[in-house]
Amino acid sequence: MKSIKQLPKWSWVVLIVAVVAGVFIWHKNSADSNLIDNVKFSFSGYNENGTVVAVIPPEDEKKIAIMQLDYLRKKDFVDKSTAKTLKSLIEDASSINSVNTSTLTDSEKQILSTALNFKGGMLETKFSKGTNLHNGEKITYRWKVNKDHISLES
Repeated sequence: MKSIKQLPKWSWVVLIVAVVAGVFIWHKNSADSNLIDNVKFSFSGYNENGTVVAVIPPEDEKKIAIMQLDYLRKKDFVDKSTAKTLKSLIEDASSINSVNTSTLTDSEKQILSTALNFKGGMLETKFSKGTNLHNGEKITYRWKVNKDHISLES
């Protein structure tokens, strides 16, 4: 067996390219899954009277709803076939507000509503300060996922 030092130079190049490609792919996939990076902020007002609002792009609202369905499925609040049906409806819709619910049962509509509207404390968004902002003031926007709370309304 050859020692590492005796490997030909071309094999080192292949190894380095493979590692760089692996790191690049890993970084791209992890960046895509961090939805909070895609949130846009809208500021209005003037010094000491400003307010800020977070706007989640429609395509990310769909991703969040699918994540919520996955979570409900893992906690056995939704059976596998219902979750698959609801995911497919969300994915096929042009926006979060145009999901076709005409063929769903009341129970399925309730589950879909929970996923679409982030109910039950599963996803809480919060600004450190959202009003009475001053020019140049820095604020923090946080997402908190509370995995112990799921509230399906009756």
